[in-house]
Amino acid sequence: MEKSLASRIIEGVRSMDEQFNALYELIEEITDEVEKKTVRKHLAEVSGILHGNIEIPIFRQYPDLNPDK
Repeated sequence: MEKSLASRIIEGVRSMDEQFNALYELIEEITDEVEKKTVRKHLAEVSGILHGNIEIPIFRQYPDLNPDK
């Protein structure tokens, strides 16, 4: 993958952080604790997939694109 495309992909994934945070806040309003736990787990899984399967491989190829370093 070309670096410019990798950079745009990272920007796209990172732009989802605000949306994930907003979803997490909404999930906290679920009153049924079992349902809340289930939905929270699924949101964490999606976030983990994006990080582990998209960001990490890009950071391995282009370490300078990692904003956390």
